[in-house]
Amino acid sequence: MSSIERSSSVDGIPEPTGPFNWTVSRNGLVFVSGVRGIDPDTGQPAVGDERRIELIFQHLEKILDDAGSSLQSVLVSTVYVTDMIGLRPLVNDAYVAAFGDNLPTRTIVEAVSYTPLRAHETLRYLLCRLQHEKKKGGGGGGGGGG
Repeated sequence: MSSIERSSSVDGIPEPTGPFNWTVSRNGLVFVSGVRGIDPDTGQPAVGDERRIELIFQHLEKILDDAGSSLQSVLVSTVYVTDMIGLRPLVNDAYVAAFGDNLPTRTIVEAVSYTPLRAHETLRYLLCRLQHEKKKGGGGGGGGGG
């Protein structure tokens, strides 16, 4: 049985906003926590829906790389939006740009009356949770967990 690897810190990504790890890996599977469009320079939600969604996929790519995987290995995703009508087309465009021909399965859910950062912009962000296979011969998980 393989050990469990955890990563609570990834270079270039804001620290998690709660007591959780970015990734937990075991037996070739990597589980990724929800990711938001936080500007790494300010620690606040980025301004504008398109920019927040772009940052989410940039953050995901870095998190997956840190775990020894990539967007191309994602099997399943769950996307949470606060405005299905307004955000779904933007998510669809970003999803195709990020995953290309390797589209994972996806569930998109309109949700969220609670946001941890209560600035007026935070009511329009999305979260992605991904489960995917680790690259063969890929790296580790970036260290201890929180």
